[in-house]
This record gives sequence, C-alpha cells and structure tokens, in this order.
Amino acid sequence: MNSKFTRSFLGIFALATLGTAVLPMQVQASTIVLNSGQGLTPSATDTNITYWTKGIAVNPLSPPFTAADFLKAQGIGCSGPDICGSAEVVAPHPAWIPSLPNAPDARWINWKAGPSPSFDGSLAASVLYAYRFNVPEPTINSAAIEMYWAIDDFLGEYTTANANGGPGPYFPDPNQIGVYINGNALGISFSGLGYTSEYFASQSISAGFLNPGSNNWLYVYQRDAGAVVSGAIFCASISVNVPSSGRKPCAAPVPEPNSLIGLAVLSTLGAASTLKRQIKSSKPSEKETTKVG
Repeated sequence: MNSKFTRSFLGIFALATLGTAVLPMQVQASTIVLNSGQGLTPSATDTNITYWTKGIAVNPLSPPFTAADFLKAQGIGCSGPDICGSAEVVAPHPAWIPSLPNAPDARWINWKAGPSPSFDGSLAASVLYAYRFNVPEPTINSAAIEMYWAIDDFLGEYTTANANGGPGPYFPDPNQIGVYINGNALGISFSGLGYTSEYFASQSISAGFLNPGSNNWLYVYQRDAGAVVSGAIFCASISVNVPSSGRKPCAAPVPEPNSLIGLAVLSTLGAASTLKRQIKSSKPSEKETTKVG
C-alpha cells in the first residue's frame, strides 16, 4: 500500500472516529412531547394520564394544592370523596374547537366520558390531571416549556387579567395557575380561557423543576364553571438543554437522539465508500514483483 493512500485512509478514519467521539456531547439534549389522548379514539382510555377529582361541578377542586393532592392525581392516597383513575378520550362537544392546529395528535379528555354515542364530557367536574414523563439527560442545565391547549371551562383561575384585560365574569380559585411541573407552578400565562380556540404559552423553567429519569410529572388543572360538560386538550413540549432557537412546537418535535447516531453511521459509511474508491483507483499503478526459482 503506497504512503499517499495510507495517509488518505488514516485521515478519513480519524474524521469518522472524531465524529463518533463527540457524539455523547451532542445527544445531551432532548424535547419531550406530551399529548393528551395520544391520538386515540373517543371512549378509549389514556393510560398515560391519571386524574384526581371529587366529581363536583362548578366549584374549585381544592384549597391550594398540597403535595398530597399531586399524589392523588397520580392515584396515590385517594380516599373518601376522592375519585381517581385514568383519563378517557372524549369526542369534542359541538361548542369546542375540534382539535389543536399546532398539536394534531392531541385529543380531548375528561375524567369520564358521556354516554354513547356522544362521549362529550357530559360528567362535568374540576379535575387535576397527572402526566408522567422521562428526562433522559443525566445533567439538566436549562429547560423550557411550550404548551398548546383548549379547555372547558378554564385552565386554573379565570380573571380579567388572563383574559387580556377585557370585561367579563370572574371565577376565583385558590389555585390560580393551571399547569405545574413536579408540583411547581408555572407563570400566569398558563391559566384562563377556554374551549373555542387554541391557546398557547411558553416560558423558561428552572432546571431544578426537573429530575433526571422517569420521576417527572406534568399536572394540568381543569376548572369547571358551567356544570354542563368538561374536558381538556393539550400538548406540552418540554425542552431540556435545547437552545431557544432549537425548540420545536408540538407539531414538529425534535428528532430523537438516536438520529444523531444515524448521522455518525452515515459519516462512517461515507468514509468507507471513499476508501473503496481509492483502493480501486490505486490498483493500476501498483505492480507486484514475483521472484522466480
């Protein structure tokens, strides 16, 4: 093998190896997308989302939520008037937005579905939902959440403040905020109306709100105020160690870290292809000397 070919081979191999070597640093970021209903059909059970309710319409669910209340939403410690279980997918009521334009895989859910064939959340109640999720990063340096939703009637408390300052009724609630991560309340933008439109909010969140591993919970508080129907549809996109410019909405989640491994494999295959071409081109110029006798 000639020296020029040897240098080319070693250079290509070094580049491929370098791409693989930096890979662990590249995969330490992810976006977790959490859809209510998981694209299921009405009357199906969404086993990823559990709930706690007292089955009472109009009224707030609870005084300010405690750690015990969040555990009830997970299905732990329910007793007496508490009702706990897994959320059910419901068909949209005629007054509701049918789906979320920016979260096509999200579905309407309620703690119970109405009687067939409507399944439109006719058992109205204030409900606290719990959605468990995994954070694959061992180290969390930064995090953010983006969320699309519609809800009957309110996400947490409804006031004129979270209704863009306009006039209207005021429904006070001890739990003003409608979204929590591991029991930590998000900002006031994660509260308010309603069910006829898609709503959106985003914010950076403290890295301390999250835990490496599977012990993470998104809580969504559905406040009933009308005693007719209730339900929620949402998609939360939680970015971990992702720059703000790299975040993606629920409609287009960030590729899984495994795709980066695929890129490394492709670069190695490309190097192998180049190597094969160089071997082929080098053969005509190489002459072997055979010793006779």
